[in-house]
Amino acid sequence: MYYIGIDIGGTNIKAAMVARDGTILEKYTIKTPKNLIAFYEGLQHCIYRVTQKSGTTTGKIVGIGVGIPGNVDKDGMVYNFVNLGIEREALGEKLSKLYTGAKVRIANDAYVAGLAEHEFGALKDCRNAILLTLGTGIGSSLVLNGSLYTSTQGFTPECGHMSIRKNDFDCNCGNNGCFETFCSATGFTKQAILFLEKNTLNTSLRPSGLSPIQILEAYAQGDAAAVRITDRFVEDLSIGIGNLINMFLPDKVAIGGGFSKGLSPLLEKIEEKSNAKALNKFKQKTSVVRAELLNDAGVVGAAMLNL
Repeated sequence: MYYIGIDIGGTNIKAAMVARDGTILEKYTIKTPKNLIAFYEGLQHCIYRVTQKSGTTTGKIVGIGVGIPGNVDKDGMVYNFVNLGIEREALGEKLSKLYTGAKVRIANDAYVAGLAEHEFGALKDCRNAILLTLGTGIGSSLVLNGSLYTSTQGFTPECGHMSIRKNDFDCNCGNNGCFETFCSATGFTKQAILFLEKNTLNTSLRPSGLSPIQILEAYAQGDAAAVRITDRFVEDLSIGIGNLINMFLPDKVAIGGGFSKGLSPLLEKIEEKSNAKALNKFKQKTSVVRAELLNDAGVVGAAMLNL
C-alpha cells in the first residue's frame, strides 16, 4: 500500500511517497504556482512524478494527504488560502474526484507537521506540547492531553496571529501586531530591513536580497546591526512563546521551519527568556528545542492523515 503526502508552502509544493513507518520512499518538489489552474496541474504533476519514480501507479495509492497553509474544515474545504488569494476552495472534494480510488484528506500544514513530530520527532511521547513553524508565516500545532487539537469544525489554532505589539505594517490577515509579522522568516527579514533603513550602524548587512540566514551569520560574527536585530527577534519570539506557555502549560515547544537550524545557538536564550515570562516558572519549566523532521515533517504528516 502506498501513501502520498503533499506539503503546500508559499514557495514550494513538496510531494512524497511515504511508508507506514514514516519512511520517505520518493520525493519531488516544484515551485508553488500563482493561480488556481496551475495549482491543480502542479498537484497532479507531483503525484504523477512520485508514483512514477517509485515504480507504482496511481491506482495503487491508498491515500493522499495534503497539508495546506490555510484554515481547513473536516470536509476538506480550505478557507483563507492567502498564497493564491483564495477565500474558499473545495480542495478535498476536487482531489477525491481526480483520484477516486484513494482516500483524500486535507489539513492545515502546521497541523500535519505537528502530527509527524509527535509521532516520529521532537514531540514524541509528549502529553502537552507545541510546534511552531517559522516560515512565510508562523504555523502552529498543539498537542493537548496526548492528542493534536482541532476545533469542533476541524480548524487548527493560529498562534501566529496572536498580537505581540504594534507593528509598522499590517499582517496579511488584515490585523496589526501579529506574532508572525515579527518572528516568521518573512517577518524577521522585514523587521531587519526596517531597522537598517532607520539606523546608521556600521554593518555588512544590506536590505536588498537580505535573508534570515545572512542576519544570523552576521550576528555570529558580532555585527552590531545584526546583534540589535537578532536580540529584538529573540525578545519577540520569547514573548510569543511565553504567552503560549501561560495558556497551555506545555512540556515542550519545538521550533521548525526554514531557518530553524540557524536558531540552534539561540535556543538556550529563547528558552530562558520564554520561561521567565511564565507564571508557573517555579513549578514547571518548558523545554524549547529544534524540531527534528524539519523539511520532511510536512509530507510525512500529510501522509499520516491516511495511515
